[in-house]
Amino acid sequence: LSAALYPAIVGQWRPGEASALANQFANVRDAIGNYRTNVQRYPRTLAQLTTTLAATATDACATLVPAANRNLWRGPYLAQSVVDSLRVGDAIVLDTLIRNPATQALGVVADLQVRAIGVEQSTALQVEQQFDAVSDLNAGTIRWSGGTLTFLIAIRNC
Repeated sequence: LSAALYPAIVGQWRPGEASALANQFANVRDAIGNYRTNVQRYPRTLAQLTTTLAATATDACATLVPAANRNLWRGPYLAQSVVDSLRVGDAIVLDTLIRNPATQALGVVADLQVRAIGVEQSTALQVEQQFDAVSDLNAGTIRWSGGTLTFLIAIRNC
């Protein structure tokens, strides 16, 4: 009986995980936007969205955030505290945000990448349906490769 029910139970659970992961990505995107509005920089980590900025805080370009900008922090921008990662079902959303390209060029559009590991392809496809019009895990704002799901947020500067 359990062998017959297991696929049905997992099939019901996975859409919930995909929805939760998509919601977490949307929350992070919105939090980054609010942080950028206040601090006038993009964060380098998710933890910067939940706790006041230390004197050693750096932005998405690995540049020290000036004290004047650190004092503009009005968070927390995310409801939950982030230490090293956020767990969403089996997926782990990593704390470090990656700017691509890594170097800053004025006016050049870059991506700030939010990565989740431990994501099955079927879950990635369901997350992608909530963000992209085309089902292609190699294009758009959602990318998946070997269990890592990457959410791309377009940014300018740092």
